[in-house]
Amino acid sequence: MSGGPAEPSLDAEERAAAALVDATPADPAVRLRFAALLARRGALAEAIAQMEEAERLGERSAKLHYNLGVAYARLGDSGRAAIRYRQALTIDPTHAAARNNLGQTLVAAGDLAGAESLYRGVLAAAVDDSRAHNNLGLVLMLRDGLAGAGRHLRAAIALEPDYGHAHYNLALLHDRLQTSDAAAAAYRRAMVCGNAPPRSAYGLAVIEQTRGRADLAIPLYAHTLAHDPSDLDARANLAIALQEEGRLDEALAQAEDLLARSPDHPSAVHVRGWVRLLRGDLGGYADYDVRWRRPTPDLRQHLFPAPPWNGEPLAPGQRLLLWGEFGVGDELIMAGMLGDVLSRGTAVVLECDPRFVPLFRRSWPAVTVVARSDPPDERTRAPDVAAQSSLMRLPMLFRRGMDDFPRHGGYLRPDPERVRAHRAAFAALGPGAKVGLAWSSGNPRTGGRKSIRLEQWAPVLAVPGVHFVSLQYTGADDDIVQARARGVTNLTANPNPQLRDDLEDLAAQVAALDAVVTIAGVNAHMAGALGRPGLVLMPRTPLWFWFDRGEGSPWYPSLRLVRQTREGDWAEPIGQLARALAGMVG
Repeated sequence: MSGGPAEPSLDAEERAAAALVDATPADPAVRLRFAALLARRGALAEAIAQMEEAERLGERSAKLHYNLGVAYARLGDSGRAAIRYRQALTIDPTHAAARNNLGQTLVAAGDLAGAESLYRGVLAAAVDDSRAHNNLGLVLMLRDGLAGAGRHLRAAIALEPDYGHAHYNLALLHDRLQTSDAAAAAYRRAMVCGNAPPRSAYGLAVIEQTRGRADLAIPLYAHTLAHDPSDLDARANLAIALQEEGRLDEALAQAEDLLARSPDHPSAVHVRGWVRLLRGDLGGYADYDVRWRRPTPDLRQHLFPAPPWNGEPLAPGQRLLLWGEFGVGDELIMAGMLGDVLSRGTAVVLECDPRFVPLFRRSWPAVTVVARSDPPDERTRAPDVAAQSSLMRLPMLFRRGMDDFPRHGGYLRPDPERVRAHRAAFAALGPGAKVGLAWSSGNPRTGGRKSIRLEQWAPVLAVPGVHFVSLQYTGADDDIVQARARGVTNLTANPNPQLRDDLEDLAAQVAALDAVVTIAGVNAHMAGALGRPGLVLMPRTPLWFWFDRGEGSPWYPSLRLVRQTREGDWAEPIGQLARALAGMVG
Protein backbone atom coordinates (compact mmCIF):
# COMPACT_ATOMS: atom_id res chain seq x y z
CA MET A 1 0.00 0.00 0.00
CA SER A 2 1.54 3.30 -1.11
CA GLY A 3 2.34 5.90 1.57
CA GLY A 4 2.46 8.82 -0.89
CA PRO A 5 -0.34 11.17 -1.86
CA ALA A 6 -2.76 10.00 -4.48
CA GLU A 7 -2.49 11.61 -7.93
CA PRO A 8 -5.44 13.85 -8.77
CA SER A 9 -7.84 12.05 -11.09
CA LEU A 10 -8.31 13.38 -14.64
CA ASP A 11 -11.29 15.60 -15.22
CA ALA A 12 -13.68 15.03 -18.11
CA GLU A 13 -11.74 17.26 -20.54
CA GLU A 14 -8.46 15.54 -19.68
CA ARG A 15 -10.01 12.09 -20.04
CA ALA A 16 -11.25 13.03 -23.47
CA ALA A 17 -7.82 14.34 -24.45
CA ALA A 18 -6.14 11.19 -23.12
CA ALA A 19 -8.56 9.05 -25.10
CA LEU A 20 -7.74 11.05 -28.24
CA VAL A 21 -4.03 10.45 -27.66
CA ASP A 22 -4.72 6.73 -27.42
CA ALA A 23 -6.73 6.89 -30.61
CA THR A 24 -4.18 8.95 -32.58
CA PRO A 25 -0.81 8.33 -30.89
CA ALA A 26 1.23 9.70 -33.80
CA ASP A 27 -0.45 13.14 -33.88
CA PRO A 28 1.82 15.68 -32.11
CA ALA A 29 -0.92 18.34 -31.97
CA VAL A 30 -3.14 16.00 -29.94
CA ARG A 31 -0.32 15.38 -27.46
CA LEU A 32 0.34 19.12 -27.10
CA ARG A 33 -3.30 19.78 -26.24
CA PHE A 34 -3.17 17.01 -23.62
CA ALA A 35 0.14 18.43 -22.27
CA ALA A 36 -1.45 21.86 -21.85
CA LEU A 37 -4.28 20.36 -19.79
CA LEU A 38 -1.82 18.44 -17.61
CA ALA A 39 0.32 21.55 -17.03
CA ARG A 40 -2.77 23.52 -16.09
CA ARG A 41 -3.36 21.30 -13.06
CA GLY A 42 0.35 21.12 -12.16
CA ALA A 43 1.17 17.65 -13.51
CA LEU A 44 4.39 19.01 -14.97
CA ALA A 45 6.38 15.79 -15.35
CA GLU A 46 3.49 14.20 -17.31
CA ALA A 47 3.11 17.35 -19.41
CA ILE A 48 6.84 17.34 -20.24
CA ALA A 49 6.61 13.68 -21.29
CA GLN A 50 3.76 14.46 -23.70
CA MET A 51 5.57 17.50 -25.17
CA GLU A 52 8.81 15.60 -25.67
CA GLU A 53 6.90 12.80 -27.37
CA ALA A 54 5.36 15.42 -29.67
CA GLU A 55 8.89 16.63 -30.40
CA ARG A 56 9.95 13.07 -31.26
CA LEU A 57 7.00 12.90 -33.62
CA GLY A 58 8.23 15.94 -35.51
CA GLU A 59 6.98 19.04 -33.67
CA ARG A 60 9.69 21.74 -33.90
CA SER A 61 7.92 25.01 -33.07
CA ALA A 62 9.30 27.81 -30.88
CA LYS A 63 6.12 27.50 -28.81
CA LEU A 64 6.96 23.87 -27.94
CA HIS A 65 10.44 24.73 -26.74
CA TYR A 66 9.13 27.73 -24.81
CA ASN A 67 6.49 25.67 -23.01
CA LEU A 68 9.07 23.01 -22.18
CA GLY A 69 11.28 25.75 -20.76
CA VAL A 70 8.42 27.02 -18.58
CA ALA A 71 7.68 23.51 -17.32
CA TYR A 72 11.31 22.77 -16.49
CA ALA A 73 11.65 26.15 -14.76
CA ARG A 74 8.59 25.43 -12.61
CA LEU A 75 10.20 22.12 -11.64
CA GLY A 76 13.39 23.99 -10.62
CA ASP A 77 15.54 22.63 -13.45
CA SER A 78 17.03 25.92 -14.64
CA GLY A 79 19.64 24.23 -16.82
CA ARG A 80 17.13 22.44 -19.03
CA ALA A 81 14.85 25.47 -18.98
CA ALA A 82 17.64 27.67 -20.37
CA ILE A 83 18.38 25.14 -23.13
CA ARG A 84 14.74 25.11 -24.20
CA TYR A 85 14.41 28.91 -24.17
CA ARG A 86 17.52 29.17 -26.35
CA GLN A 87 16.07 26.63 -28.78
CA ALA A 88 12.86 28.67 -28.96
CA LEU A 89 14.89 31.80 -29.75
CA THR A 90 16.89 29.97 -32.43
CA ILE A 91 13.64 29.21 -34.21
CA ASP A 92 12.02 32.60 -33.49
CA PRO A 93 14.48 35.34 -32.42
CA THR A 94 11.52 37.69 -31.81
CA HIS A 95 9.89 35.44 -29.16
CA ALA A 96 9.75 38.02 -26.36
CA ALA A 97 8.52 35.68 -23.62
CA ALA A 98 11.28 33.15 -24.27
CA ARG A 99 13.85 35.92 -24.28
CA ASN A 100 12.69 37.38 -20.98
CA ASN A 101 12.35 34.00 -19.34
CA LEU A 102 15.84 33.04 -20.47
CA GLY A 103 17.17 36.18 -18.84
CA GLN A 104 15.33 35.40 -15.60
CA THR A 105 16.71 31.86 -15.70
CA LEU A 106 20.25 33.17 -16.13
CA VAL A 107 19.74 35.52 -13.19
CA ALA A 108 18.44 32.67 -11.04
CA ALA A 109 21.50 30.61 -12.01
CA GLY A 110 23.82 33.48 -11.06
CA ASP A 111 24.90 34.28 -14.62
CA LEU A 112 24.34 38.03 -14.35
CA ALA A 113 26.81 38.85 -17.10
CA GLY A 114 24.96 36.52 -19.49
CA ALA A 115 21.62 38.06 -18.56
CA GLU A 116 22.96 41.60 -19.04
CA SER A 117 24.36 40.71 -22.46
CA LEU A 118 21.02 39.16 -23.46
CA TYR A 119 18.95 42.20 -22.49
CA ARG A 120 21.38 44.67 -24.04
CA GLY A 121 21.09 42.69 -27.27
CA VAL A 122 17.31 42.94 -27.10
CA LEU A 123 17.43 46.71 -26.58
CA ALA A 124 19.92 47.13 -29.43
CA ALA A 125 17.23 45.71 -31.72
CA ALA A 126 14.18 47.26 -30.00
CA VAL A 127 14.89 50.23 -27.76
CA ASP A 128 11.21 50.55 -26.82
CA ASP A 129 10.97 47.10 -25.20
CA SER A 130 9.75 47.95 -21.69
CA ARG A 131 10.27 44.39 -20.42
CA ALA A 132 13.90 44.38 -21.49
CA HIS A 133 14.48 47.78 -19.84
CA ASN A 134 12.96 46.52 -16.59
CA ASN A 135 14.88 43.26 -16.62
CA LEU A 136 18.17 44.95 -17.50
CA GLY A 137 17.57 47.44 -14.68
CA LEU A 138 17.12 44.58 -12.22
CA VAL A 139 20.28 42.83 -13.46
CA LEU A 140 22.32 46.03 -13.16
CA MET A 141 21.01 46.56 -9.64
CA LEU A 142 22.17 43.05 -8.75
CA ARG A 143 25.55 43.88 -10.26
CA ASP A 144 25.77 47.15 -8.28
CA GLY A 145 25.36 49.30 -11.38
CA LEU A 146 22.84 51.45 -9.54
CA ALA A 147 22.94 54.53 -11.78
CA GLY A 148 22.36 52.48 -14.92
CA ALA A 149 19.67 50.47 -13.17
CA GLY A 150 17.71 53.62 -12.42
CA ARG A 151 17.87 54.80 -16.04
CA HIS A 152 16.50 51.55 -17.42
CA LEU A 153 13.78 51.15 -14.77
CA ARG A 154 12.56 54.70 -15.43
CA ALA A 155 12.66 54.01 -19.18
CA ALA A 156 10.45 50.96 -18.63
CA ILE A 157 7.96 53.06 -16.64
CA ALA A 158 7.99 55.83 -19.26
CA LEU A 159 7.13 53.27 -21.93
CA GLU A 160 4.52 51.51 -19.75
CA PRO A 161 3.33 53.70 -16.84
CA ASP A 162 1.32 50.92 -15.19
CA TYR A 163 4.16 48.39 -15.28
CA GLY A 164 3.95 47.19 -11.66
CA HIS A 165 7.15 45.12 -11.67
CA ALA A 166 9.16 48.11 -12.88
CA HIS A 167 7.78 50.30 -10.08
CA TYR A 168 8.58 47.51 -7.61
CA ASN A 169 12.14 47.18 -8.86
CA LEU A 170 12.57 50.96 -8.72
CA ALA A 171 11.44 50.81 -5.08
CA LEU A 172 14.07 48.14 -4.40
CA LEU A 173 16.67 50.42 -5.97
CA HIS A 174 15.66 53.32 -3.73
CA ASP A 175 15.88 50.94 -0.75
CA ARG A 176 19.45 50.18 -1.80
CA LEU A 177 20.16 53.92 -2.08
CA GLN A 178 18.50 54.54 1.31
CA THR A 179 16.12 57.11 -0.16
CA SER A 180 13.11 55.93 1.81
CA ASP A 181 10.60 58.57 0.68
CA ALA A 182 11.18 57.69 -2.97
CA ALA A 183 11.09 53.97 -2.14
CA ALA A 184 7.76 54.32 -0.33
CA ALA A 185 6.28 56.25 -3.26
CA ALA A 186 7.43 53.57 -5.72
CA TYR A 187 6.02 50.75 -3.58
CA ARG A 188 2.67 52.56 -3.37
CA ARG A 189 2.64 53.08 -7.14
CA ALA A 190 3.43 49.42 -7.69
CA MET A 191 0.55 48.34 -5.46
CA VAL A 192 -2.05 50.34 -7.38
CA CYS A 193 -0.87 48.92 -10.71
CA GLY A 194 -2.38 45.55 -9.83
CA ASN A 195 0.34 43.56 -11.61
CA ALA A 196 3.19 44.01 -9.14
CA PRO A 197 4.62 41.37 -6.78
CA PRO A 198 2.69 41.06 -3.49
CA ARG A 199 5.97 41.91 -1.78
CA SER A 200 5.39 45.54 -2.75
CA ALA A 201 3.21 45.71 0.36
CA TYR A 202 6.01 44.11 2.40
CA GLY A 203 8.56 46.68 1.25
CA LEU A 204 6.25 49.56 2.13
CA ALA A 205 5.48 47.95 5.50
CA VAL A 206 9.18 47.79 6.40
CA ILE A 207 9.56 51.51 5.67
CA GLU A 208 6.49 52.44 7.72
CA GLN A 209 7.61 50.26 10.63
CA THR A 210 11.09 51.80 10.57
CA ARG A 211 9.44 55.23 10.73
CA GLY A 212 7.61 54.23 13.87
CA ARG A 213 4.26 53.58 12.17
CA ALA A 214 3.72 49.97 13.11
CA ASP A 215 -0.03 50.68 12.91
CA LEU A 216 0.35 51.28 9.16
CA ALA A 217 2.73 48.36 8.70
CA ILE A 218 0.41 45.75 10.22
CA PRO A 219 -2.23 45.70 7.42
CA LEU A 220 0.52 45.75 4.79
CA TYR A 221 2.18 42.66 6.29
CA ALA A 222 -1.26 41.03 6.50
CA HIS A 223 -1.77 41.82 2.79
CA THR A 224 1.55 40.16 1.97
CA LEU A 225 0.64 37.05 4.00
CA ALA A 226 -2.79 36.82 2.37
CA HIS A 227 -0.98 36.25 -0.93
CA ASP A 228 1.78 34.08 0.52
CA PRO A 229 1.19 32.60 4.00
CA SER A 230 4.65 31.00 3.86
CA ASP A 231 6.47 34.37 3.77
CA LEU A 232 8.45 34.03 7.01
CA ASP A 233 9.92 37.53 6.85
CA ALA A 234 6.47 39.10 6.66
CA ARG A 235 5.17 36.98 9.52
CA ALA A 236 8.20 37.77 11.70
CA ASN A 237 7.86 41.51 11.06
CA LEU A 238 4.10 41.33 11.65
CA ALA A 239 4.75 39.78 15.07
CA ILE A 240 7.19 42.58 15.91
CA ALA A 241 4.81 45.29 14.66
CA LEU A 242 1.96 43.87 16.75
CA GLN A 243 4.28 43.82 19.75
CA GLU A 244 5.23 47.45 19.14
CA GLU A 245 1.54 48.40 18.96
CA GLY A 246 0.84 46.69 22.27
CA ARG A 247 -1.29 43.96 20.69
CA LEU A 248 0.65 41.40 22.66
CA ASP A 249 -1.68 38.40 22.41
CA GLU A 250 -1.80 38.80 18.63
CA ALA A 251 1.98 39.19 18.53
CA LEU A 252 2.39 35.94 20.46
CA ALA A 253 -0.07 34.19 18.13
CA GLN A 254 1.96 35.23 15.09
CA ALA A 255 5.19 34.18 16.82
CA GLU A 256 3.74 30.76 17.59
CA ASP A 257 2.50 30.41 14.00
CA LEU A 258 6.00 31.28 12.80
CA LEU A 259 7.57 28.74 15.17
CA ALA A 260 5.18 26.08 13.87
CA ARG A 261 6.44 26.79 10.34
CA SER A 262 10.08 27.36 11.31
CA PRO A 263 11.01 25.91 14.72
CA ASP A 264 13.37 28.15 16.70
CA HIS A 265 12.96 31.07 14.28
CA PRO A 266 15.05 33.82 15.98
CA SER A 267 12.52 36.62 15.47
CA ALA A 268 9.67 34.55 16.85
CA VAL A 269 11.69 33.49 19.89
CA HIS A 270 12.76 37.10 20.41
CA VAL A 271 9.17 38.38 20.29
CA ARG A 272 8.09 35.71 22.75
CA GLY A 273 10.89 36.74 25.12
CA TRP A 274 10.14 40.46 24.73
CA VAL A 275 6.45 39.98 25.57
CA ARG A 276 7.28 37.86 28.60
CA LEU A 277 9.77 40.45 29.86
CA LEU A 278 7.39 43.35 29.24
CA ARG A 279 4.80 41.55 31.36
CA GLY A 280 7.34 41.19 34.17
CA ASP A 281 8.23 37.53 33.56
CA LEU A 282 12.00 37.65 33.87
CA GLY A 283 12.21 34.08 32.62
CA GLY A 284 11.78 35.68 29.20
CA TYR A 285 15.51 36.41 29.16
CA ALA A 286 16.07 32.86 27.97
CA ASP A 287 14.15 33.68 24.77
CA TYR A 288 15.43 37.25 24.49
CA ASP A 289 19.01 35.93 24.52
CA VAL A 290 18.50 34.33 21.08
CA ARG A 291 19.83 37.56 19.54
CA TRP A 292 23.32 36.80 20.89
CA ARG A 293 23.20 33.00 20.92
CA ARG A 294 22.53 33.06 17.18
CA PRO A 295 23.93 36.43 16.11
CA THR A 296 23.01 37.87 12.73
CA PRO A 297 25.94 38.68 10.42
CA ASP A 298 25.73 42.42 11.14
CA LEU A 299 25.84 42.11 14.93
CA ARG A 300 28.79 43.87 16.59
CA GLN A 301 29.56 40.67 18.46
CA HIS A 302 31.37 39.39 15.33
CA LEU A 303 33.96 42.18 15.54
CA PHE A 304 35.49 40.71 18.68
CA PRO A 305 37.31 37.35 18.73
CA ALA A 306 36.47 36.50 22.36
CA PRO A 307 33.70 33.94 22.98
CA PRO A 308 30.39 34.92 24.63
CA TRP A 309 30.42 35.25 28.41
CA ASN A 310 27.84 33.38 30.43
CA GLY A 311 28.88 34.48 33.89
CA GLU A 312 31.72 32.03 34.39
CA PRO A 313 34.79 33.17 36.43
CA LEU A 314 37.77 34.32 34.42
CA ALA A 315 41.33 33.28 35.15
CA PRO A 316 43.71 35.77 36.81
CA GLY A 317 45.06 38.21 34.26
CA GLN A 318 42.07 37.78 31.94
CA ARG A 319 39.53 40.49 31.21
CA LEU A 320 35.89 40.65 30.15
CA LEU A 321 34.79 42.86 27.25
CA LEU A 322 31.36 44.48 27.62
CA TRP A 323 29.88 46.56 24.83
CA GLY A 324 26.81 48.73 24.51
CA GLU A 325 24.24 48.68 21.73
CA PHE A 326 20.89 50.19 20.73
CA GLY A 327 20.49 53.71 22.21
CA VAL A 328 22.08 55.78 24.95
CA GLY A 329 19.19 54.99 27.30
CA ASP A 330 19.83 51.27 26.89
CA GLU A 331 23.50 51.77 27.72
CA LEU A 332 22.66 53.79 30.82
CA ILE A 333 20.19 51.30 32.27
CA MET A 334 22.37 48.26 31.63
CA ALA A 335 25.52 49.98 32.93
CA GLY A 336 23.87 49.73 36.35
CA MET A 337 25.05 46.10 36.44
CA LEU A 338 28.74 46.94 36.10
CA GLY A 339 28.95 46.90 39.89
CA ASP A 340 27.63 43.32 39.90
CA VAL A 341 30.34 42.28 37.44
CA LEU A 342 33.09 44.05 39.36
CA SER A 343 31.94 42.52 42.65
CA ARG A 344 32.99 39.12 41.26
CA GLY A 345 36.55 40.35 40.91
CA THR A 346 36.26 40.45 37.12
CA ALA A 347 38.44 42.94 35.24
CA VAL A 348 36.38 44.77 32.60
CA VAL A 349 36.93 46.58 29.33
CA LEU A 350 33.80 48.58 28.44
CA GLU A 351 33.13 49.84 24.92
CA CYS A 352 30.46 52.57 24.96
CA ASP A 353 29.05 55.55 23.11
CA PRO A 354 31.92 58.10 22.88
CA ARG A 355 29.76 60.68 24.67
CA PHE A 356 29.75 58.50 27.81
CA VAL A 357 33.51 57.93 28.10
CA PRO A 358 34.40 60.65 30.69
CA LEU A 359 31.24 60.03 32.74
CA PHE A 360 31.73 56.26 32.83
CA ARG A 361 35.45 56.54 33.62
CA ARG A 362 34.66 58.71 36.63
CA SER A 363 31.82 56.44 37.75
CA TRP A 364 33.82 53.19 37.46
CA PRO A 365 37.53 53.99 37.75
CA ALA A 366 38.41 50.29 37.87
CA VAL A 367 36.95 49.77 34.37
CA THR A 368 38.89 50.37 31.17
CA VAL A 369 36.41 52.53 29.25
CA VAL A 370 36.92 52.97 25.49
CA ALA A 371 34.85 54.75 22.86
CA ARG A 372 32.90 52.73 20.34
CA SER A 373 34.56 53.04 16.94
CA ASP A 374 35.00 51.22 13.64
CA PRO A 375 37.35 49.50 13.57
CA PRO A 376 37.12 48.88 17.31
CA ASP A 377 39.72 50.13 19.76
CA GLU A 378 42.64 47.68 19.93
CA ARG A 379 42.03 47.20 23.67
CA THR A 380 38.73 45.44 22.90
CA ARG A 381 40.62 42.72 21.01
CA ALA A 382 43.68 42.40 23.21
CA PRO A 383 44.99 38.86 23.94
CA ASP A 384 43.91 39.05 27.59
CA VAL A 385 40.23 39.66 26.67
CA ALA A 386 38.93 36.16 27.33
CA ALA A 387 35.17 36.68 26.94
CA GLN A 388 32.67 39.24 25.71
CA SER A 389 29.04 40.21 26.21
CA SER A 390 26.59 42.86 25.16
CA LEU A 391 25.48 44.93 28.14
CA MET A 392 21.93 43.94 27.17
CA ARG A 393 22.65 40.31 28.12
CA LEU A 394 23.63 41.11 31.71
CA PRO A 395 20.09 40.97 33.17
CA MET A 396 20.01 37.28 32.29
CA LEU A 397 22.90 36.81 34.71
CA PHE A 398 22.21 39.41 37.41
CA ARG A 399 18.46 40.22 37.37
CA ARG A 400 16.78 36.82 37.38
CA GLY A 401 14.08 37.92 39.81
CA MET A 402 12.68 41.14 41.24
CA ASP A 403 14.63 40.53 44.47
CA ASP A 404 17.85 40.85 42.46
CA PHE A 405 17.31 44.58 41.84
CA PRO A 406 19.23 46.65 44.39
CA ARG A 407 17.81 49.74 46.10
CA HIS A 408 20.53 52.12 44.94
CA GLY A 409 20.91 55.88 45.24
CA GLY A 410 22.50 56.29 41.84
CA TYR A 411 25.58 54.80 40.20
CA LEU A 412 26.78 57.64 37.96
CA ARG A 413 29.24 60.24 39.24
CA PRO A 414 28.84 63.58 37.42
CA ASP A 415 31.56 66.22 37.17
CA PRO A 416 31.33 68.06 40.55
CA GLU A 417 32.56 71.36 39.12
CA ARG A 418 29.89 71.35 36.43
CA VAL A 419 27.25 70.42 38.99
CA ARG A 420 28.21 73.38 41.18
CA ALA A 421 28.17 75.76 38.20
CA HIS A 422 24.75 74.60 37.03
CA ARG A 423 23.31 74.68 40.54
CA ALA A 424 24.38 78.31 40.87
CA ALA A 425 22.97 79.19 37.44
CA PHE A 426 19.65 77.51 38.21
CA ALA A 427 19.43 79.28 41.57
CA ALA A 428 19.78 82.59 39.73
CA LEU A 429 16.51 81.88 37.89
CA GLY A 430 14.66 82.87 41.06
CA PRO A 431 12.80 81.15 43.89
CA GLY A 432 11.07 77.80 43.61
CA ALA A 433 12.00 74.25 42.70
CA LYS A 434 14.11 73.81 39.56
CA VAL A 435 12.74 70.93 37.48
CA GLY A 436 14.05 69.61 34.18
CA LEU A 437 11.40 69.04 31.48
CA ALA A 438 11.54 66.94 28.31
CA TRP A 439 8.46 66.43 26.13
CA SER A 440 9.58 65.11 22.75
CA SER A 441 11.79 62.40 21.25
CA GLY A 442 13.59 62.41 17.93
CA ASN A 443 13.84 58.63 17.74
CA PRO A 444 12.39 57.77 14.29
CA ARG A 445 11.00 54.42 15.40
CA THR A 446 9.74 54.99 18.95
CA GLY A 447 9.52 58.77 19.25
CA GLY A 448 6.03 59.09 17.81
CA ARG A 449 4.49 56.88 20.50
CA LYS A 450 5.89 58.84 23.41
CA SER A 451 6.33 62.45 22.22
CA ILE A 452 3.79 64.95 23.54
CA ARG A 453 3.22 68.49 22.25
CA LEU A 454 4.36 71.12 24.73
CA GLU A 455 0.90 72.73 24.91
CA GLN A 456 -0.47 69.43 26.28
CA TRP A 457 1.79 69.89 29.32
CA ALA A 458 -0.17 72.95 30.47
CA PRO A 459 -1.37 71.31 33.75
CA VAL A 460 2.25 70.49 34.63
CA LEU A 461 3.56 73.94 33.71
CA ALA A 462 0.82 75.45 35.87
CA VAL A 463 2.07 73.74 39.06
CA PRO A 464 2.96 76.63 41.41
CA GLY A 465 6.40 77.12 42.86
CA VAL A 466 8.27 75.46 39.97
CA HIS A 467 10.70 76.86 37.41
CA PHE A 468 11.24 74.46 34.50
CA VAL A 469 14.46 74.06 32.50
CA SER A 470 14.20 72.46 29.07
CA LEU A 471 16.18 69.25 28.71
CA GLN A 472 15.26 68.88 25.03
CA TYR A 473 18.15 68.09 22.71
CA THR A 474 16.96 70.05 19.69
CA GLY A 475 13.96 71.89 18.31
CA ALA A 476 12.82 73.33 21.64
CA ASP A 477 13.32 77.03 20.92
CA ASP A 478 10.21 77.45 18.76
CA ASP A 479 8.12 75.45 21.24
CA ILE A 480 9.28 77.68 24.10
CA VAL A 481 8.61 80.88 22.13
CA GLN A 482 5.07 79.70 21.40
CA ALA A 483 4.60 78.71 25.05
CA ARG A 484 5.61 82.20 26.17
CA ALA A 485 3.12 83.66 23.71
CA ARG A 486 0.47 81.60 25.52
CA GLY A 487 1.56 83.12 28.84
CA VAL A 488 4.00 80.48 30.09
CA THR A 489 6.76 82.34 31.94
CA ASN A 490 8.36 79.60 34.03
CA LEU A 491 10.07 77.58 31.26
CA THR A 492 13.69 78.36 30.34
CA ALA A 493 15.64 77.10 27.35
CA ASN A 494 18.59 74.87 28.12
CA PRO A 495 21.86 76.75 28.66
CA ASN A 496 23.84 74.24 26.56
CA PRO A 497 23.00 74.31 22.81
CA GLN A 498 25.13 71.18 22.28
CA LEU A 499 23.33 69.07 24.85
CA ARG A 500 22.87 66.13 22.46
CA ASP A 501 26.62 65.70 22.11
CA ASP A 502 27.52 66.72 25.67
CA LEU A 503 26.04 63.96 27.83
CA GLU A 504 28.59 64.81 30.51
CA ASP A 505 26.89 68.20 30.83
CA LEU A 506 23.42 66.62 30.79
CA ALA A 507 24.44 64.47 33.76
CA ALA A 508 25.68 67.55 35.62
CA GLN A 509 22.48 69.47 34.89
CA VAL A 510 20.22 66.63 36.06
CA ALA A 511 22.31 66.29 39.22
CA ALA A 512 21.96 70.05 39.85
CA LEU A 513 18.16 70.10 39.37
CA ASP A 514 15.67 69.32 42.11
CA ALA A 515 13.80 66.83 39.93
CA VAL A 516 13.11 65.81 36.34
CA VAL A 517 9.75 65.48 34.59
CA THR A 518 10.10 63.71 31.26
CA ILE A 519 8.85 61.28 28.69
CA ALA A 520 10.51 57.85 28.61
CA GLY A 521 13.93 58.62 27.15
CA VAL A 522 17.51 59.50 27.97
CA ASN A 523 16.51 62.09 30.58
CA ALA A 524 14.54 59.48 32.51
CA HIS A 525 17.51 57.11 32.36
CA MET A 526 19.92 59.84 33.40
CA ALA A 527 17.82 60.84 36.41
CA GLY A 528 17.41 57.23 37.50
CA ALA A 529 21.09 56.39 37.03
CA LEU A 530 22.04 59.47 39.10
CA GLY A 531 19.45 58.64 41.78
CA ARG A 532 17.64 61.95 41.23
CA PRO A 533 13.86 62.31 41.74
CA GLY A 534 11.91 61.96 38.53
CA LEU A 535 8.39 61.63 37.15
CA VAL A 536 8.23 59.75 33.85
CA LEU A 537 5.30 59.55 31.42
CA MET A 538 5.10 56.03 30.00
CA PRO A 539 3.41 55.26 26.66
CA ARG A 540 0.85 52.48 26.67
CA THR A 541 3.43 50.09 25.20
CA PRO A 542 6.89 50.99 26.50
CA LEU A 543 10.19 49.25 25.91
CA TRP A 544 10.37 46.00 27.83
CA PHE A 545 12.64 47.19 30.66
CA TRP A 546 9.97 49.67 31.80
CA PHE A 547 7.53 46.74 32.11
CA ASP A 548 3.82 47.22 31.49
CA ARG A 549 2.57 47.92 35.01
CA GLY A 550 3.48 49.54 38.31
CA GLU A 551 4.42 53.05 39.42
CA GLY A 552 7.98 52.18 40.34
CA SER A 553 10.98 51.04 38.32
CA PRO A 554 13.11 48.28 39.85
CA TRP A 555 16.02 49.59 37.78
CA TYR A 556 15.66 53.15 39.09
CA PRO A 557 14.26 53.47 42.63
CA SER A 558 14.22 57.28 42.45
CA LEU A 559 11.70 57.39 39.59
CA ARG A 560 7.92 57.31 39.63
CA LEU A 561 6.20 56.13 36.44
CA VAL A 562 2.88 57.58 35.26
CA ARG A 563 1.36 55.30 32.64
CA GLN A 564 -0.82 56.01 29.64
CA THR A 565 -3.79 53.62 29.63
CA ARG A 566 -5.49 54.56 26.35
CA GLU A 567 -3.65 55.00 23.06
CA GLY A 568 -3.48 58.67 22.09
CA ASP A 569 -4.85 59.91 25.42
CA TRP A 570 -2.26 61.90 27.34
CA ALA A 571 -4.66 64.15 29.24
CA GLU A 572 -5.29 61.72 32.09
CA PRO A 573 -1.65 60.75 32.80
CA ILE A 574 -0.49 64.38 32.47
CA GLY A 575 -3.10 65.34 35.06
CA GLN A 576 -1.81 62.61 37.37
CA LEU A 577 1.75 63.76 36.84
CA ALA A 578 0.85 67.39 37.62
CA ARG A 579 -0.71 66.32 40.91
CA ALA A 580 2.33 64.19 41.75
CA LEU A 581 4.68 67.06 40.99
CA ALA A 582 2.66 69.43 43.15
CA GLY A 583 2.96 66.97 46.01
CA MET A 584 6.69 66.53 45.41
CA VAL A 585 7.60 70.23 45.42
CA GLY A 586 5.03 71.11 48.10
